[in-house]
Formats: sequence, structure tokens, C-alpha cells
Amino acid sequence: QFLEVFVPGNYAVNVIEPDGCIGQDSVEVVVSDPFIDLGIDITVCETDPFPILDAGSQGVEFAWILNGDTVATTQEFQPTVIGLYTAVLINQYGCEATDMIDLDDSPALNAAFTGPVIATFGNPVQFNDITGGGTSWTWNFGDGSAVVNTQSPSHAFEAIGPRPVFMIVGNGFCVDTAWSEVDVLWDCATLSMSADFTINPDTVVLS
Repeated sequence: QFLEVFVPGNYAVNVIEPDGCIGQDSVEVVVSDPFIDLGIDITVCETDPFPILDAGSQGVEFAWILNGDTVATTQEFQPTVIGLYTAVLINQYGCEATDMIDLDDSPALNAAFTGPVIATFGNPVQFNDITGGGTSWTWNFGDGSAVVNTQSPSHAFEAIGPRPVFMIVGNGFCVDTAWSEVDVLWDCATLSMSADFTINPDTVVLS
């Protein structure tokens, strides 16, 4: 006799022979439904490595496929090139699961800006980002003032002497830093200083 079942659970069967003997047995029916969750698509900076991908622990056989070619047969996989990857696993019951993830990279940034090499204390000077491709900026002017997050700020230095100026630029995936040094001088006009001297006549005897 055969019984086709569609619901998981414990099934018991009793068999009664013509002589009245009874045999019993049971079987547990389990639905095997493996899955893979690779998460959302990933974009990294082109100078950074891709993260290690994990197909999960539900399989006994694995395959990572790129452009129709199997590039790995392990649970974890370290990709090295961009592309649409398909992960396949087969569990101990022969059931299969798949998932896909698209890996991309973003061009690296080459941070650069223009600005003065000499500035006067308290007088604003202009700095201009010329990186290209940036979406966020952090400026540190090395004089104890608060950082600035605009692309091309003006700044009045609050301390004299050589001041390192740093600009950190990012695009959501890549970050780069540029820096220069500005020599900040006193503004003599604001110090009410002027040069003067008096003549003290004296006699010099040469012999």
C-alpha cells in the first residue's frame, strides 16, 4: 500500500496480518526548503577588496557562478572582480537553493584643492575643491577652529604661524585626503603699529 502525503509531520502505520499479528511503524515527513540570502547588492571603492560572501550552512554542495562559469565550490567565497554572482547550494536531501548578488566598484578619488600659501590673521581667504566626483567634504584648518563641511569654503585663520590645512573628500564609497600648509601672519595695520625714530645729534671724532 502507498500513501501520498502533502503535509509534514509524524505518520504511523499499523499492519494486521491474516493470523491477527499486528505490526507498527512510524515515519517523520520533513519538508526541506533551503534558502540563501546574500543580502543587497554591494558597491565598494575600486581600491578596496570585496567582502567575503557566504552562502550559509544549509548546503553540502556549493557553487558560485559568474558569467556562466563556476568560480568557486565553497560555502564562503572571496570575489575579486565585479559582476553578477549566482550562489547555488544543494542540501543533504538533494534540494537546491539559489540567490544572486551584483558587485560593483566606484572610481577612486584623487583629492586636491587650491588655496593660498600665505594668509593674514583674521582676514578670510578662499579654498576651492578641485577633486571632482566628491559628495562630502571635511575641512580642518589647523588653527583650533571648528571643522567645515562645505565644498569650497572661505576661512579666517584664528592663529598665526604655519597651519596645516586638510580636506577629506568622499563619494559614499571612496575617501581621500589632500593637505597643504598656510603661513598665517599678523596684520600690522590692525595692531596700530608704525615705525618711527628720532635723530640724536652727536659728534664723532675721527683720528
